Amino acid sequence: MLAATAFPQASGENRHWAKQPVVANKIKDRIEPLEYTSQRLDPNSFLGRRVDLNLQVGLLKAVDVDSYLLPYREGKHPFWPSGEYLGKFMQAYSRMYLYTGNAELLEKMQLISRTWATSQRTDGWVGTGKQWGAWDVWEHKYTLLGLLDTYQLTGDETALTAAKKIGDLYAAEFGPGRRDLMRTGSWAMGSGSFLEPMVYLYRFTGEDQYFQFCLEIIREIESSTGPKLIAILGHGSGSVYDVVDPVTQWHNGRKGYEMLACLIGLLRMYQLTGQSDYLLPAQRAWEDIVQNRLYITGTATTHETFRPTGVLPGESVDEVGEGCVSAHWIFLNRILLHISGDPKYADQIEKTLYNHLFASKRPSDGYQSYFTALNGTRPFELQTIWGGPPPCCLSSVARSIARTPESVWGRPSEGGFALLLYNRGKASTVLTTGEGPVSASFEVETDFPASGEVRVRVNPEKPREFPLALRVPGWTKRFEAVAGGDRKAGTPGEFLTISRRWTPNDEVSIAMDMNDRLVSGAPSYDGYFAFEHGPQVLAVDGRLSFAALGEVTVDPSRPAQLSAFPSILPSEWVGNQAYKSDNLEAEGRVILVPFSDTGQLGVSHAYRTWIRGTVKKSS
Repeated sequence: MLAATAFPQASGENRHWAKQPVVANKIKDRIEPLEYTSQRLDPNSFLGRRVDLNLQVGLLKAVDVDSYLLPYREGKHPFWPSGEYLGKFMQAYSRMYLYTGNAELLEKMQLISRTWATSQRTDGWVGTGKQWGAWDVWEHKYTLLGLLDTYQLTGDETALTAAKKIGDLYAAEFGPGRRDLMRTGSWAMGSGSFLEPMVYLYRFTGEDQYFQFCLEIIREIESSTGPKLIAILGHGSGSVYDVVDPVTQWHNGRKGYEMLACLIGLLRMYQLTGQSDYLLPAQRAWEDIVQNRLYITGTATTHETFRPTGVLPGESVDEVGEGCVSAHWIFLNRILLHISGDPKYADQIEKTLYNHLFASKRPSDGYQSYFTALNGTRPFELQTIWGGPPPCCLSSVARSIARTPESVWGRPSEGGFALLLYNRGKASTVLTTGEGPVSASFEVETDFPASGEVRVRVNPEKPREFPLALRVPGWTKRFEAVAGGDRKAGTPGEFLTISRRWTPNDEVSIAMDMNDRLVSGAPSYDGYFAFEHGPQVLAVDGRLSFAALGEVTVDPSRPAQLSAFPSILPSEWVGNQAYKSDNLEAEGRVILVPFSDTGQLGVSHAYRTWIRGTVKKSS
């Protein structure tokens, strides 16, 4: 039996977004995320621990806001554009403020917003480099996002005024007979991603010039100087490898981060207008990435770009899975999940979150690995704007982890409550029922992903009938839920919906097979295999093993056999999962841990995901 766990609640329960859009979306989400203020993940749970560490040692300690503000205060020119990273941090601050009530987060947002408003020129420009230079459009995209988040959270009209000045500047500068947006900046797709914040600016103001500029951005994306995302992905091959940025040929021009960012903007336009041409590119790109270009850890790209079909090298030299790509892949899937209600997108969120995203950030200090190999070591760093690798991944991953609560629970448009990710925590909301609205709380007890045993306590304030949708992960072989004595089996990759009259303190018991398994690395790692446990990829950990990593082998002809061995973990280790396996052979002890956990004890901490397979000859 799972023991009940007490954990701290967020303070200041009246926190909320102060402003809502004045222009409604035409497309209603099939699943709405739950408000941050109405939920709490147990900080000792798998997700809750990472969200809490991302806040406490990452956003509040590792990020030096004053350093990022120096270019605005003193006119110093940074090596990397400060506004990009501040905008992402602000989006993390806003959500973590709603989630925790930590006043320091709100103060940081307001400080950044005031600094931008004070340093902004009369024409609206508030950059840290050369106007219309390589980073200008890209930087202002994120400055705009940060200002709009400040306005939405606080209602500060100064922030909205500064945001509108940026919008006015860009709408006046670009268009027919004026500057070409696709030729302004380092990459056409980077400039095209300016679409996302412009959609938000239009929705919060209702001013038509901003909507017209959104249409102009799309026109330029599809022009002769643009990447033609709708033409290629929506109506052409559907292959992301066929989208080549016409401005940059750096590596191969198929930049993953910027392409995903453009698709996110198009999805926001689909929600706003209902125009299917804005939805198709993301749907078809998703299919192509999942089938042809996705690592088992849920990331994509090497050297920041999409590679040919099935080419998935995983060594450190390959620069695997830029943190920004992992973060924006989750972002894209979250929007598609909310639009469609299809649990296949939650499967992808779970895969990336539980593996590559968490693996890229060292939990003990918030340092970031720009690239995260499947075999090798992780060069965790605290990137800054003053030189070295840019802090784009540091800020993207911090923002993505902060937005984890948007993916755990949801309210389906047809009513009831949906459990999307299985993690110990509590949530409350008002549900629509045939007898009228009712307040209800839900408490989840589980040690997932260590096991698949879950207990959900359903507690409406009064008896009411409504559906409870349980996501059945695509990786499981067996999923059963028991409620009120009735046992139901779920189908992998679908929702198991239990509709009944719920009474206070009802319980649902869930048992899912974690499906320990070996998966082939072919074609990139033909003859090699990796262990998977539920949604998690496991790796051989060099700090906990006595064997040479290159000498470890596995017999793929036998079923995967994992034995929990948590006592081997050192006291400073973040995480509580470790495994031995009789399938593994080596001279010395071999320990497997989740891919998300390994590499955390230092840059020389080696690990290996793909293990050479050997088949014993029968005697």
